[in-house]
Amino acid sequence: MKKILLVSGCSWCDPGFKSDHHPNMWTKWPKWPEILAEKLDMKLINLGRSGAGNEYISSTILEKIMSMSEEERNNIGLVIPAWSKIFRRDYQVTTTTSSMKPDMWWSLRWDTHGDIFYLARRFLRHVFFLQTFLENYNIPYKSVQTMSIYKVNNWEKQHMVM
Repeated sequence: MKKILLVSGCSWCDPGFKSDHHPNMWTKWPKWPEILAEKLDMKLINLGRSGAGNEYISSTILEKIMSMSEEERNNIGLVIPAWSKIFRRDYQVTTTTSSMKPDMWWSLRWDTHGDIFYLARRFLRHVFFLQTFLENYNIPYKSVQTMSIYKVNNWEKQHMVM
């Protein structure tokens, strides 16, 4: 049985990524989780989603692991949270309508509440809580920062709502 590579992150992980900035761009290339899983000869569980923030990233990893059997948890070879920008805000909506999945995640690109220090502390809490959880279960992990934590590029500045 192959070991499991479990990842979560933003569009850099999302196999179904579509560019907002370049909507006609072809984006079907293999993303880094697929390439890494192949190189490590591991079974990939990819929870990445375009626009995801750090709450989504830490929560989906935690929830996925908690939904696994003990045998599956013991078969995790590596967990990689691919952290996003601190400005992003995630939230869940529980619904039973046919057009949406129950407990669907939504993300805002800009959390307009709190200041930069709050946003940085919130990010570090997610990192610390997930790290502590993984260490408690003796699950190997490597954290990566796939986007600048707080740097804003020109395209984002044009679309900022603050």
